[in-house]
Amino acid sequence: MDSQFDVFISYNWNDKVAVVQIAEKLRAGGLAVWLDDWEIQPGSDIPKGIDRGINNCRSVAIFVGPDDVGPFQDAEIQAIVMKHVGTDIPTFPVLLPGAGKDAIKKLPLLLQSKRWVDFNGGAGEEEYLYLLQWGITGKRPPRAQPSTEGPRDPEAQRDLSPVRQRDPVEDALKQLAEQLKRQNVTYFLGPGAAVGCQPMPTPGCDIARELLCEVDIIKSDYPRSGLLPHVSVAGMYYSVKSGDRILEEKVMQQPPPLGSTQFPPAHDELARLLSLLPTLPTPRGGSRVPQLIITTNLDLMMERALLRAGLSFTRIVQYRSGEQIDVDVYRHVQLNGDGTVQLPPAAAGGAPRVARVDDVKELDAVIKTRRTEDRELSRRPPDGIPWTEMPEPILYKFLGSQEVPNSCVLSASHHFKFPRRVLQRNSIPTHVNDIITNSTTLFLGPWFTDPDFLLTYYTLLCDSFGLSSDIRYAVQLHPQRFEADIYRRQMDSPVWEEIKENVMMEMKIKTIEADVADFLRRLCGRV
Repeated sequence: MDSQFDVFISYNWNDKVAVVQIAEKLRAGGLAVWLDDWEIQPGSDIPKGIDRGINNCRSVAIFVGPDDVGPFQDAEIQAIVMKHVGTDIPTFPVLLPGAGKDAIKKLPLLLQSKRWVDFNGGAGEEEYLYLLQWGITGKRPPRAQPSTEGPRDPEAQRDLSPVRQRDPVEDALKQLAEQLKRQNVTYFLGPGAAVGCQPMPTPGCDIARELLCEVDIIKSDYPRSGLLPHVSVAGMYYSVKSGDRILEEKVMQQPPPLGSTQFPPAHDELARLLSLLPTLPTPRGGSRVPQLIITTNLDLMMERALLRAGLSFTRIVQYRSGEQIDVDVYRHVQLNGDGTVQLPPAAAGGAPRVARVDDVKELDAVIKTRRTEDRELSRRPPDGIPWTEMPEPILYKFLGSQEVPNSCVLSASHHFKFPRRVLQRNSIPTHVNDIITNSTTLFLGPWFTDPDFLLTYYTLLCDSFGLSSDIRYAVQLHPQRFEADIYRRQMDSPVWEEIKENVMMEMKIKTIEADVADFLRRLCGRV
């Protein structure tokens, strides 16, 4: 069906008065404007009417005001992005008077990269209506005849449009792409990188609720909006009653599985990036440090992604006792043309290990099947392992792994005992410390206020970071975007700007608010 409207207008209902005024001026200028109040018939289905409107317009203008994006508008924007971004249909943001300076960051990454129209720039409404009409039609509308008055102040004539503002996402992509030409980057993979898979991994607030219900601290009808202690505190109470082994079994059996039953796009994009890096030239004057991924996640999602990309890798699992590490080597990984991935047999004379790349259970079975020679490696002290012979990337699961008994750091008491044991027994491989010291780190979906992150930072990363003046980037969505995690939204959101500022000052980690998968996809393009 041919488009009947020039522009579809998306807006927060709190901004209705300002939006209607602008829409009326566009309509007075000869444009056919789709606005819900004007086009949806009383008694008809609103979502269906909006969907028809999106499909029946030649452009889309997304208005953002002082209250940012509303809940209903957010769903509308997701539909617009899915349908139009990447097509020839112009789709762009419009910042209304009074919109905050960070309002644009609340939009999807694909919209942040568009040139937007900002009614707060100070150039006058006439100029911004001109830009708005240009964005809608793709043609410059005729300007009013110049005034016969004397010359205007040159300062007032300068270009005030936001297109010249620096884009923090572009800056980070550029710097990281340049860094990868000279040296490898170490990747820290956090829970926020799992966004995009359905169902999502079980959020910590849901695990805490289940544990506290079982020990009768709260009742099953406790409101979902009610605040709960962090899952590590809930785990401590559960462990007092049932012991560490039962706690570990209970957490690992949470439905859906901790790592979800789907493949997070960010994990697959990171694996794709890692597969590209060996093709880059060797830097002048030396070799690259090994590729390293550090994770506090207990699941197997990154292992699955590496196998799906056909990558051989080494996995280190740290035990919470601090007395040992597990070293698992996944060599000679190959993708077959029938959609399967194949590894050598687990023991001499056995059959090759094969799994379908789109089957979570089969991949997990391959990951859990350890080779005999890998067991011999794990019995050696960390610095007695021939690291230079191990395939890259190295996946370091610092706080344990889902399928390795007695490895996971779960409760508050674990968080106090673990760093003392690890540091006292020197069980962190020197090889890992050397890699961290000699490379910059890209954090993907970290949760800065989580005990898991803080424990890893002050135990594993802090000293190495102190030897380097590099600015480190963290790619992370705003806490409000984690709809399923009530703890994240209620605790982090009100002080999010202060959290970012504190992390920058203390840890030299600069936060980039962006979708992790989109960011990695664009970084792959640069590489």
